[in-house]
Amino acid sequence: MITLNELSQMKTDDQDFIRNLVIDNYPLPFAPGQLTLLGAYTGMGRTRFMLHLFAGLFGKYAQPVLFVSNEEKEQQLYRKMASLLAGQYFNHDNDVPDELVAQHKVLSSDKCKMLWFDNNWEKLKAELVQWGKENRNGFLFIDKIQGLYIKTDYKNRNSELRIIIRELKQWAAEYQISVIISSSIKMGNFFHYSLSSPFSKLLNGSVWEDFAELIMFLQRPTVYGITEDEEGNNIRCLSYLYVAKNQSGPTQTLNMYFDENNPGFRTHNKLERLRMSNPALGALVNHFGLVDKDSPF
Repeated sequence: MITLNELSQMKTDDQDFIRNLVIDNYPLPFAPGQLTLLGAYTGMGRTRFMLHLFAGLFGKYAQPVLFVSNEEKEQQLYRKMASLLAGQYFNHDNDVPDELVAQHKVLSSDKCKMLWFDNNWEKLKAELVQWGKENRNGFLFIDKIQGLYIKTDYKNRNSELRIIIRELKQWAAEYQISVIISSSIKMGNFFHYSLSSPFSKLLNGSVWEDFAELIMFLQRPTVYGITEDEEGNNIRCLSYLYVAKNQSGPTQTLNMYFDENNPGFRTHNKLERLRMSNPALGALVNHFGLVDKDSPF
């Protein structure tokens, strides 16, 4: 048994477990045992954004990271990660230069792993238990959660997912793993968060309401053919990341950039604002290799 006074004395030590990434001046929390949900339509860059978080969290905390996918094999994910870090596409394994691997430890570290799975939750769970024992306080990414099944003929999908998420949460708490999962979104038109809650579009919404500590929603206006905002400003590469503690809580809107010519998400900083507002300046920035002094994470 522990007293409240003893707990108060532990506050300083507990600060070591506060982990976040700063995006658009907002600290996204990824505490051990926390479940974070990312929702996105197909074509929004969901996987690339998950890899963006993967690289950022490892770069900042150097804790073990596991990326699990039922859509893309390990080599495909590796090339996407390399493309994200280099700002150029890599179509074949031997296209990734040794210099890039040496420059970015996320590509070569034994702490960074990727795993393709075949939809079987029980099989994946067994692998996670072993990984969790060896990698306490790490980070787990699952892209995407709808690909997990206990058995193919389970009648109630919400009930099945509820069991999976409950067991995943128990596992995360036991091994103090921060879990980030992605979810499919009901298809629809571009929306403005001030007019309707983006989280109402989540598939299996009741499940996330019970289990997710943090919910994010990724949206890129250009996917809908929108290149200017209501005031005529150029937003051709602007992405919105809506963040909330739960489905009914206040929503924070974060801005990021996604340049299809340089695959991946980039931070919202002074240089990017200038680049996006003036294409001619953007060409000069690219030509001379100018960089902003803002830290990327």
